[in-house]
Amino acid sequence: MGVVYKAEEAKLERNIALKFLPPELTEDSEARERFVREAKAAAALSHNHICTVFEIGEEENQLFIAMECIDGESLEAGEALARGFKEDGYRGALQSVAEMLAARS
Repeated sequence: MGVVYKAEEAKLERNIALKFLPPELTEDSEARERFVREAKAAAALSHNHICTVFEIGEEENQLFIAMECIDGESLEAGEALARGFKEDGYRGALQSVAEMLAARS
């Protein structure tokens, strides 16, 4: 849940990803809590396939997560790729991973 932008972190001169809670959810306390839980869960993990969380913050009533920027395909492109798999085993594995991630957020 959120909108992600590529940004430059000026002090360290590096690209980062900024994920914002959508504006229509800024007043929704449940959505805000879920967003913070997502950041804490991701920050607790260390894995090559999970981006590093640098901080969570709020600016002008907009919650954000600052994290490692990893160049690659969008989630939509990955979903299209998953739909292209012909073997049910791959689809089942991807579905299991998606369900586990959803349960953690």
